[in-house]
Amino acid sequence: MARLWRLLVVAALVLGIVAQAASATSQRNLSQALAGFWTFALQTPTPQNPFTSDNNRCHYLGNQLLAPMQPFAPTSTTCTVKPGTRVFVGEMSAECSTAEPPPFHGNNPAELRACVRSVFFGPVGFVTAHTLVLDGRTVPVTFLQTPLMSVTLPPDNMFGVPPQDALSVGMGWVALLHPMTPGVHHVIFTFNITFQGSPIGETNDITIIVKPGA
Repeated sequence: MARLWRLLVVAALVLGIVAQAASATSQRNLSQALAGFWTFALQTPTPQNPFTSDNNRCHYLGNQLLAPMQPFAPTSTTCTVKPGTRVFVGEMSAECSTAEPPPFHGNNPAELRACVRSVFFGPVGFVTAHTLVLDGRTVPVTFLQTPLMSVTLPPDNMFGVPPQDALSVGMGWVALLHPMTPGVHHVIFTFNITFQGSPIGETNDITIIVKPGA
């Protein structure tokens, strides 16, 4: 189960405005953001990695684009941001790479895409329900995959494999939200998945404090 904690990620973010439906252009932006999200996770050593420690969970992808990152486990996270901060929501995502053993292994782009899809839609795993609620309202999300990612795994990586260059593909439900209004916002994320025959259900909460000068 520890391996799933490392690979199935919950990262949610809140504001007072519901996300709009993704256009083709915004889907490309979302895909690139998810790639940045996973590239950071894969290339960050275990002691500093947000999925394996309490460090650096309020991660910026650049250009005032915040992506909170949480491990797959009941977790509470608080991020303080300044007004105007955009937010990337990786509601639920996973990845496969050429560096990991099965069931998260692929040898080429086609195998990597099939591998990560199998986490959500079988046979490796199957998502039965997922909801993202911010300030009492449901947030719409978009399901997509990343471009092929070229990453360099550090010596102390979260998979415990030798350091190496690798290829990876990520996939999941995401959203890009408008800047948050000043104040305190809350999100509750609940999901259910059957992973390798074992049913798993989790609820996570994230608090976002929008504060001038943060």
